[in-house]
Amino acid sequence: MSYMKQISLYCEDGDLQGLTEYLESKNVFKGNSLAIAANFIIAHQRMRDKSEEESYRVLNEIHDKYQKGYRGEE
Repeated sequence: MSYMKQISLYCEDGDLQGLTEYLESKNVFKGNSLAIAANFIIAHQRMRDKSEEESYRVLNEIHDKYQKGYRGEE
């Protein structure tokens, strides 16, 4: 699983601690892992919150299909 796939799953779950630990364990991003993780989660939530706008609606649909496949859901 690529880094962004795992990051996406942590963001969807709102798991700040898990995402921070994941970023630190993979040494994916240099710098403050907590701040980076928090910003990923904030951006993800903004995407979800704007789902009424056409471009975000499509993005959310794509994202839902993407995550469903990696969670093993049908």
